[in-house]
Amino acid sequence: MTAEAEARAVPPRTLGAFDRDRPSRAVLDQLTNRWTPKILAALGTEPHRFAALQTVLGDVSRKVLAENLHALVRAGMIERSVEETVPPQVTYSLTGLGQDVMSSLCQFLYAVREFSDDAPHD
Repeated sequence: MTAEAEARAVPPRTLGAFDRDRPSRAVLDQLTNRWTPKILAALGTEPHRFAALQTVLGDVSRKVLAENLHALVRAGMIERSVEETVPPQVTYSLTGLGQDVMSSLCQFLYAVREFSDDAPHD
């Protein structure tokens, strides 16, 4: 194996993160969900209420958005705050973990863009 290939190889200690019985598997599954990066990106700019998130995301149904928000709350990536008004106002925002994930996601997307820009195009 070349030095370059070794540098790209997955370190053995990270492989356990993909085991089905590990809590990290649920987080990885959520991160690879179609809507998670978009929701985190929207909340990365500022907290949003449900309707505002739906508007920002565009083509997501109420049901799918609600399911994803619930999963992200369970995963600890976003916080759901309820203001006791009539009607109640619910606001979603990133937690510390969500901010860390968003930061890593931004670095990953930057690397993808750089690789894509440098890659030969047909």
